Amino acid sequence: MSSTWLVPDKANEVGKVVLGTLHSAKGLEFRAVAIVACDDSQVPLRAALDLASEPDERRLTQDRELSLLYVGCTRARDQLLITWSGNRSRFLGSVM
Repeated sequence: MSSTWLVPDKANEVGKVVLGTLHSAKGLEFRAVAIVACDDSQVPLRAALDLASEPDERRLTQDRELSLLYVGCTRARDQLLITWSGNRSRFLGSVM
């Protein structure tokens, strides 16, 4: 099966797997969604957390990362698959 990258304001090609980031999926809906690498080293994104130096800023950044995962999960109309390697993201602890 072939794939294509998710491009804003462009119709997806039928019969192709659409690849994209959680950011690029905002506002869209798909029959099935796979969120891969949802492990503790990727979600929340460590680089984003490292940029936040103050506790309040770090909490806000963590909340944004959690919201982004929520957005990705809610793009799925019928099926959602979440995968990880090693330790799953701490964000999945409350739903798994």
